[in-house]
Amino acid sequence: MTPPPTNASSKRNWLALILISGLLLFVWLAVLPMIARQPRVAERIGRLDARGIDPTAIFYSELDAMPAAEAHIRRVRSAPQDPLW
Repeated sequence: MTPPPTNASSKRNWLALILISGLLLFVWLAVLPMIARQPRVAERIGRLDARGIDPTAIFYSELDAMPAAEAHIRRVRSAPQDPLW
C-alpha cells in the first residue's frame, strides 16, 4: 500500500499540472495562430472556406480522397435532379 502524498509531492503535482496547462495554452493561443498566418496555410484555409469546407472537419486519412470526392460532388450538383433523388 502506498503512503498518502506528502505536501511536497502535492505541490509538485500542482506545479506540473500548471506547467502542462500553460504549455498547452501557449501552443493553442500563440503557436497555432502563427502557423495559420503563414502564406501557404492561410491560402489553403481560404481555398477551403471559399468552397464551403470546414477545415477543422478534415481528417488526415481523408486527404488523399479529397480530389475524387470533390469531383463526385461536382458531378452530382451538375446532374439533372430527379424529384425522388
